Amino acid sequence: MGPESGTAVPIRDNWRAVVLLVEDDPDTLEALSEAIAERGVEVVTAIDGSEALALLRDGLRPTAVFLDSWMPNVDGRSVLRALRSDPAFENLPVVWMSAEGGQSPVGTGSLPKPIDVDQLNAVLRDYCRGN
Repeated sequence: MGPESGTAVPIRDNWRAVVLLVEDDPDTLEALSEAIAERGVEVVTAIDGSEALALLRDGLRPTAVFLDSWMPNVDGRSVLRALRSDPAFENLPVVWMSAEGGQSPVGTGSLPKPIDVDQLNAVLRDYCRGN
Protein backbone atom coordinates (compact mmCIF):
# COMPACT_ATOMS: atom_id res chain seq x y z
CA MET A 1 0.00 0.00 0.00
CA GLY A 2 2.64 2.53 -1.02
CA PRO A 3 2.15 6.03 -2.40
CA GLU A 4 2.15 4.78 -5.97
CA SER A 5 -1.11 2.97 -5.30
CA GLY A 6 -2.78 5.97 -3.65
CA THR A 7 -5.88 7.44 -5.21
CA ALA A 8 -7.41 10.61 -3.82
CA VAL A 9 -10.98 10.29 -2.64
CA PRO A 10 -13.15 12.91 -4.35
CA ILE A 11 -14.62 15.19 -1.69
CA ARG A 12 -16.52 18.46 -1.50
CA ASP A 13 -14.68 21.76 -1.18
CA ASN A 14 -13.90 22.76 2.41
CA TRP A 15 -14.80 19.30 3.70
CA ARG A 16 -12.49 16.51 4.71
CA ALA A 17 -13.46 12.96 5.47
CA VAL A 18 -12.33 11.56 8.82
CA VAL A 19 -11.95 7.84 9.49
CA LEU A 20 -11.75 6.44 13.00
CA LEU A 21 -9.46 3.43 12.49
CA VAL A 22 -9.79 0.86 15.28
CA GLU A 23 -7.10 -1.84 15.07
CA ASP A 24 -5.07 -3.56 17.78
CA ASP A 25 -2.17 -4.77 15.60
CA PRO A 26 0.40 -1.95 15.54
CA ASP A 27 1.82 -2.87 12.11
CA THR A 28 -1.61 -3.07 10.49
CA LEU A 29 -2.68 0.13 12.24
CA GLU A 30 0.35 2.03 10.93
CA ALA A 31 0.20 0.68 7.37
CA LEU A 32 -3.55 1.17 6.99
CA SER A 33 -3.45 4.61 8.60
CA GLU A 34 -0.75 5.70 6.15
CA ALA A 35 -2.62 4.23 3.18
CA ILE A 36 -5.84 6.03 4.11
CA ALA A 37 -4.04 9.33 4.74
CA GLU A 38 -2.28 9.05 1.35
CA ARG A 39 -5.74 9.15 -0.19
CA GLY A 40 -6.58 12.51 1.39
CA VAL A 41 -8.64 11.21 4.29
CA GLU A 42 -7.86 12.27 7.86
CA VAL A 43 -7.25 9.33 10.20
CA VAL A 44 -7.79 9.11 13.94
CA THR A 45 -6.60 5.84 15.47
CA ALA A 46 -7.63 3.72 18.43
CA ILE A 47 -5.89 0.53 19.55
CA ASP A 48 -9.03 -1.12 20.88
CA GLY A 49 -12.77 -0.71 21.23
CA SER A 50 -12.66 1.02 24.60
CA GLU A 51 -10.36 3.75 23.23
CA ALA A 52 -12.61 4.15 20.17
CA LEU A 53 -15.73 4.54 22.30
CA ALA A 54 -13.94 7.06 24.54
CA LEU A 55 -12.93 9.14 21.51
CA LEU A 56 -16.53 9.16 20.28
CA ARG A 57 -17.89 10.05 23.72
CA ASP A 58 -15.36 12.90 23.88
CA GLY A 59 -16.79 14.45 20.73
CA LEU A 60 -15.07 12.85 17.75
CA ARG A 61 -17.50 12.75 14.82
CA PRO A 62 -15.87 10.69 12.06
CA THR A 63 -17.24 10.16 8.59
CA ALA A 64 -16.85 6.40 9.11
CA VAL A 65 -15.40 3.88 11.55
CA PHE A 66 -13.09 1.16 10.23
CA LEU A 67 -13.48 -1.49 12.92
CA ASP A 68 -11.35 -4.59 13.52
CA SER A 69 -13.44 -7.59 14.51
CA TRP A 70 -11.11 -9.18 17.08
CA MET A 71 -9.43 -6.97 19.68
CA PRO A 72 -8.58 -7.26 23.38
CA ASN A 73 -10.67 -5.53 26.04
CA VAL A 74 -13.63 -4.42 23.89
CA ASP A 75 -13.99 -6.27 20.58
CA GLY A 76 -15.54 -5.08 17.34
CA ARG A 77 -18.97 -6.63 17.95
CA SER A 78 -19.22 -4.90 21.33
CA VAL A 79 -18.27 -1.56 19.78
CA LEU A 80 -20.82 -2.08 17.01
CA ARG A 81 -23.56 -2.89 19.56
CA ALA A 82 -22.67 0.25 21.53
CA LEU A 83 -22.79 2.41 18.40
CA ARG A 84 -26.10 1.01 17.18
CA SER A 85 -27.72 1.48 20.60
CA ASP A 86 -26.68 5.15 20.87
CA PRO A 87 -28.88 7.61 18.93
CA ALA A 88 -25.83 9.84 18.31
CA PHE A 89 -24.04 7.03 16.46
CA GLU A 90 -26.71 4.60 15.29
CA ASN A 91 -26.34 5.74 11.66
CA LEU A 92 -22.56 6.15 11.68
CA PRO A 93 -21.10 4.11 8.80
CA VAL A 94 -19.00 1.18 10.01
CA VAL A 95 -16.59 -0.81 7.86
CA TRP A 96 -15.93 -4.25 9.34
CA MET A 97 -12.33 -5.44 9.01
CA SER A 98 -11.70 -9.15 9.44
CA ALA A 99 -9.23 -11.81 8.38
CA GLU A 100 -11.79 -14.52 9.04
CA GLY A 101 -13.90 -14.10 5.94
CA GLY A 102 -17.59 -14.83 6.15
CA GLN A 103 -20.40 -12.35 6.59
CA SER A 104 -19.92 -8.89 8.00
CA PRO A 105 -22.47 -7.84 10.60
CA VAL A 106 -25.68 -6.46 9.13
CA GLY A 107 -25.45 -2.76 8.36
CA THR A 108 -21.69 -2.62 7.94
CA GLY A 109 -19.35 -2.38 5.02
CA SER A 110 -16.61 -4.94 4.61
CA LEU A 111 -12.84 -4.75 4.22
CA PRO A 112 -11.25 -8.22 4.33
CA LYS A 113 -7.73 -8.64 5.69
CA PRO A 114 -5.12 -8.65 4.38
CA ILE A 115 -6.16 -5.31 2.95
CA ASP A 116 -6.27 -5.12 -0.83
CA VAL A 117 -5.51 -1.66 -2.29
CA ASP A 118 -8.38 -1.79 -4.79
CA GLN A 119 -10.84 -2.78 -2.06
CA LEU A 120 -9.54 -0.01 0.19
CA ASN A 121 -10.03 2.52 -2.61
CA ALA A 122 -13.58 1.28 -3.22
CA VAL A 123 -14.51 1.42 0.47
CA LEU A 124 -13.11 4.93 0.83
CA ARG A 125 -15.06 6.07 -2.23
CA ASP A 126 -18.24 4.51 -0.82
CA TYR A 127 -17.93 5.88 2.72
CA CYS A 128 -15.82 9.05 2.50
CA ARG A 129 -17.01 10.97 -0.57
CA GLY A 130 -18.82 13.72 1.26
CA ASN A 131 -22.12 13.56 -0.59
